[in-house]
Amino acid sequence: MIPVIATEIEFYLCGTEPDWHSVFAGFDLYRFERERGEGQWEFSLNPSRQIETIVADTAILRDKLQALGADFSAKPLPHQPGSGLHIHVHIEDEEG
Repeated sequence: MIPVIATEIEFYLCGTEPDWHSVFAGFDLYRFERERGEGQWEFSLNPSRQIETIVADTAILRDKLQALGADFSAKPLPHQPGSGLHIHVHIEDEEG
């Protein structure tokens, strides 16, 4: 059995939006979209059997976005939805 994971992380970014293409360049991005909160965003990485890569890429992207002013706090704004990190896991056999 082979574990496959993907991460999905939400954050708030107030102010000027960066060039998102350059932020995510080189990463295996599944989706990037606005979330429910004002100034809230979410990115998801593609599922992968390379768990170490998914963990490292998630941390690198978090650091890059924090440097741009992103807030990954669970509930940074009292009247806005909270943010979180979701880790999706499924198990495959040798045939997928």
